[in-house]
Amino acid sequence: MEDSVKKELPKVPPESPSGVRDYPPSEMIPRLAMIATVRDVFKRFGFDPLETPAIERLDSLTGRDPEFDMTLYSARLRGKKVVAESDTALRFDLTVPLARFIAANPETPKPFKRYQWGNVWRGEKVQKGRYREFMQFDADIVGARTVQADVEIIWIIAETLSALDVGSFTVRFNNRKVLNGLPDFVGFDSSLITRVLKSLDKFDKVGWKGVESELRWTTTDGRVLVEGEILLEGDVLAFNDEQIEKFKVFAYLVDDDPLALLAKAKVLLTSDIAQEGIAELQEMVEALKAIKLNKELWKLDFSVARGLGYYTGPVFEAILDDMPGIGSVFSGGRYDGLVSRFSDLEIPCTGASIGIDRLFAALKEMGKIELQQTETQALIMVLDKKFMSDYNAIARELRDAGVRTTIYFGEERSFKGQLAFGLKQGVPIIIIVGEKEIENGVVAVKFTRDRKQESLDRKNFVSVIYDYLSGN
Repeated sequence: MEDSVKKELPKVPPESPSGVRDYPPSEMIPRLAMIATVRDVFKRFGFDPLETPAIERLDSLTGRDPEFDMTLYSARLRGKKVVAESDTALRFDLTVPLARFIAANPETPKPFKRYQWGNVWRGEKVQKGRYREFMQFDADIVGARTVQADVEIIWIIAETLSALDVGSFTVRFNNRKVLNGLPDFVGFDSSLITRVLKSLDKFDKVGWKGVESELRWTTTDGRVLVEGEILLEGDVLAFNDEQIEKFKVFAYLVDDDPLALLAKAKVLLTSDIAQEGIAELQEMVEALKAIKLNKELWKLDFSVARGLGYYTGPVFEAILDDMPGIGSVFSGGRYDGLVSRFSDLEIPCTGASIGIDRLFAALKEMGKIELQQTETQALIMVLDKKFMSDYNAIARELRDAGVRTTIYFGEERSFKGQLAFGLKQGVPIIIIVGEKEIENGVVAVKFTRDRKQESLDRKNFVSVIYDYLSGN
């Protein structure tokens, strides 16, 4: 006879995978406030919400590009029943799903200004401010070819970061068309441009020496080395001294005056594609001046490349001036060819994404995040269960008035223990009702922030508490 008692399974360690994390209430509350602030700014600029699935077809995410080298999280069904399905993966950003949505819904009125937030997943090396699961909050304009749309994205980046009170920041921008003129200027095959831009995009992090190493050094069997670490296999970036010098000239092409910088670039980069990009940048600079966006908040910078290969025009990224090492916290660009991955439609798009988790980590380190244990405004102590109907009635009155209220349902029965719980949670109002208060028709209210206690008439205690919480 089989043992009917189910065998106890071994305990599972309460550990999360590498690169993901929990957000306790003390962090989730200010994080949600951050999300609400971003959403309010996006709505002010006329953007509307969209939601897309976390799981996408693998072909949608990679575009069937053989050079796609991002490590994705596979999303396969697991169970006793085998289900035939296409290869799927967790999305690595919110932009590719947007392009798929537009291709699938071509009747969507355009320009379509969309915002969306949600988690994305990338199998990246875990480091400070960089996770494998993280939240992005995007704003994109679909169906607008004019660079005025790109200017609005820079504007919304600046407005959002200002609303979040992040301190000093700089929105840097460039144009991929200028960068696409590098093969003609330096003298290399244009098929290498994506690899080259990934190297140049590291200029701020590793400096010129690090970039040069990545562009120059190879092993005898054709593997690229950077400070002794094998980076790439197969095709190599093995530029000669003359080419390296031209890369360096471009990397150090700077000027505080954006129009003067564009004039220098116009002389240096003479290909048609580069000249087109320079003309677009000039139009953007003039537009930024026309909208009177504080010139201290933005900067034309030819080192901005952005690593994703789908960008086709202006690209932008925002850096916190007090924490440049954490990288870009709000970035994006124009991607006019992405929708055509899914259909014959050629629809211009531009947008940017704010990294909620990276920015949150930076602001927390800077002391700009106020941790809060609870959103509860009033705690009703349970001193005697026979008064439970009174406690429920008090809770209903407070909740009906919009006061966030909880009744203590814990195991602690003592006055001292329940009070300690409320104080530890930082609840501003603690309601105390026992035999004495019931007999006298009053409610004892402890205002924890002011360290005072008052007995309020049972008939008007709600209005007193509401006014107190409202600051009246």
